[in-house]
Amino acid sequence: MSILVISRVIILIESIILSCVINDQLEKQLDQPDIKTVPVMIYINLLLAMTQTSNVTLIQNIIIAQVLVYASVYDIAKHEVDRYLCFFIMFVGCLGISPEKYLDSMMGLLLLPILLLILNVWSEGHYKKVAMGNGDIYIIAVSGFIFGITEELNSLMIGLSLALVLPLLVGGEKPRKKGMPENANARMALVPYLSIGNIITIITNT
Repeated sequence: MSILVISRVIILIESIILSCVINDQLEKQLDQPDIKTVPVMIYINLLLAMTQTSNVTLIQNIIIAQVLVYASVYDIAKHEVDRYLCFFIMFVGCLGISPEKYLDSMMGLLLLPILLLILNVWSEGHYKKVAMGNGDIYIIAVSGFIFGITEELNSLMIGLSLALVLPLLVGGEKPRKKGMPENANARMALVPYLSIGNIITIITNT
């Protein structure tokens, strides 16, 4: 058995432990003992292990993907995004950015979020509600910094397309849960769809 295979097995075992820790933390934070994110995380980790060529990149992307899963579940339950999670994703992601991609990363960090903030201001002025939550914009900004403007546009298109199609297929509006804002039903939890787009981009961007 080669060193690469052994190292991948060790990384996957450690990622399963991390998945369990994250799942336990979600259950405590949301006071819901029946959260089951571990199988999803394991499946994502296996896909990453099969597509990533570098162990360092694999570890980095596993951490990013698992934090995105955490943020997605939290957004579904609370319609909130912890900005510190975004800073953590940005910190982990910046470790893999090469100097020649700094300009592209800065464009991804600033350009799309600024346009979305302008859209929010316009939407709030005309329709008395924002087009996208600040937490969603944080996730887009961080993803743009990690992937660069072009890859983030692709990721955003995937996420928004899923956000348009999947609710139509599932249908129905769930009642507001305890601890959620009163207007939570009027807002879509967008982070899960953005996270799916980001994870697909990570897997395909080898």
